[in-house]
Amino acid sequence: MKITIFGATGKTGRQLCDQAISAGHEVTAYARNPDAIHPLPMLRVVTGDLEDTGAMQEALRGADVALCALGTFDRKPNQVLSDGTGRI
Repeated sequence: MKITIFGATGKTGRQLCDQAISAGHEVTAYARNPDAIHPLPMLRVVTGDLEDTGAMQEALRGADVALCALGTFDRKPNQVLSDGTGRI
């Protein structure tokens, strides 16, 4: 199965990547900071933010499923996550 994971550099996203790869799936990790992702077999990294619909489309190309592990360090009210989830 081909899986795209948004929020792949966070704690939950990293677990999702590791578990999906361990299960034999091909994984695309979508991240603002690709340097925060350790290269692994069967892992493709697409760089972009939650407003970059072109990069998001590239990350989703060929995917059977998308997993959303978006999070925030800023607890102030904002629409970043809800808008990003809507774009996914």
